[in-house]
Amino acid sequence: AGMVAAATLGVPVEAAALIACLGMVLTRCITMEDAYEAIDWRIICLLVGLLPLGRAIEKTGMATDCAQWLANLSGGSNTLMTLAALYLVTNLLTQVVAKASAAIMTPVAIDLAVQMHDATLVKPFLLAVAFASSFAFVSPVGHQCCALVMGPGKYRFVDYVKAGAGLCVLMFIVTVAVLYLLYLNH
Repeated sequence: AGMVAAATLGVPVEAAALIACLGMVLTRCITMEDAYEAIDWRIICLLVGLLPLGRAIEKTGMATDCAQWLANLSGGSNTLMTLAALYLVTNLLTQVVAKASAAIMTPVAIDLAVQMHDATLVKPFLLAVAFASSFAFVSPVGHQCCALVMGPGKYRFVDYVKAGAGLCVLMFIVTVAVLYLLYLNH
């Protein structure tokens, strides 16, 4: 509650989270041993390993090429179509490579805004990538929780498609509409 309150009052979220963690340890709500055990080090290592991937995509020019492809696909000057195309490509990639999609598509989103010669597009494009890479509902590969329940629940791949496709479509419509209304509807 303190972390949320501090973040609401303008304290950077990272600082508020760190202060909240320290507060929990100092007030003995949690021990340091429990805190270390609660950290999923595999995810930390995965994320640290993905950061150079995004940098490599940017340095090799792949981000620029992908941004150009997306701009051509969406008509280039229509920001709503470009935002929708960026979201869809990111979400499709998320279903296959999970967390790597955000690292892959972040430099693409930035290059896309640069190619459209509009710096105000960076924020909504990055938000589209963040949301699209979080909504992995169609595939058990998209999120570790989906993969964990697949065996015990005796689910098949098609079960994820049936249950998640509608939710992915709904999230696409809502996210693109809200981002458009908040950032692109000048």
